[in-house]
Amino acid sequence: FPSHDKELFRLGLVRALGVERMSQLLKEFNQKVPGLELHLVEPDEPCDARIINIRQLKAGELYQSLWNDSYSLALPAQHPLCTQQDIQLTDFKKLPLIKRTPCEAWEQVALALSKANIKPQVRANIHTIEYAIGLVGAGIGAALLPDFEMQKFRPDLQYRPIAGLTLQRELVLAFAKEQQHQSTVQALCQVAARFVV
Repeated sequence: FPSHDKELFRLGLVRALGVERMSQLLKEFNQKVPGLELHLVEPDEPCDARIINIRQLKAGELYQSLWNDSYSLALPAQHPLCTQQDIQLTDFKKLPLIKRTPCEAWEQVALALSKANIKPQVRANIHTIEYAIGLVGAGIGAALLPDFEMQKFRPDLQYRPIAGLTLQRELVLAFAKEQQHQSTVQALCQVAARFVV
């Protein structure tokens, strides 16, 4: 019987990375490493490598850049604010919102609203981008979404930037310095390099 050794690899992932781009990256990684047994875990669990926000890097970790995501406010297509080029903080006074956590863009917006003494009108608390999109499309409220979701045409949604705020995150592939010469980590770095935008 030929021996097919399993290569166990734990990859930590932050949420909301984008199903399509992550599926493609993992597909190519799987093809590059024979016998790969991939376990996707939370980024703070023990793992061989992590796809995280650059601000989550730990001392002694090396990283390779992956994606830079920008965020905009998704509105139901018929919402009156769709006539504006961008959204002002004062527009949030009566705007129903869908709060998605964890979301770094939400933290920035919440801080800006707090400084402006504006209390957000949260109508739903959820965890996934898919639910946020569905609730915005249903007219329940507006939600912050990353630009990779905006590339999918949906006639029921419109996207607007928030004036005065730069809502971005840099996602990186991070791994411990002592892992840099490990063949599976090197294979993942090679695959990830093809996805850098």
